Amino acid sequence: MSKRRSNLARTERKDERIFYSITEVGDMLGVKPHVLRYWEQEFSTVRPKRTPRGVRRYRNKDIETLKRIKQLVWTEGYTIDGAKRRLEREEKGEARPRNSGEILRVIDEVEQRLWTMLDMLDSEIEQD
Repeated sequence: MSKRRSNLARTERKDERIFYSITEVGDMLGVKPHVLRYWEQEFSTVRPKRTPRGVRRYRNKDIETLKRIKQLVWTEGYTIDGAKRRLEREEKGEARPRNSGEILRVIDEVEQRLWTMLDMLDSEIEQD
């Protein structure tokens, strides 16, 4: 590997990568390169650097954004337009994604309330 390419691909710290190819990013995310190119066209926040030959080089920031896009579109069922709006709101701090621990806590609270209501209904039925 040439010195120039080596410097482009790695930082001085612990072999941490700076840039990744479209194939590498696709493999990381389980997405084909044409999907990444499409998302790049649709989402202005995904702007990989390009080499003088036009080869895309994705940074960690791009990869994190692509992970979020994949989650919104493929997992949560957002349309492309809906995912764009959601990302815009998240960037403005209006709609922060919750972590799984917080979501599970809310689900547990709702479950407890439902059980309490069911118990109340059962006791009313028994009284009648």
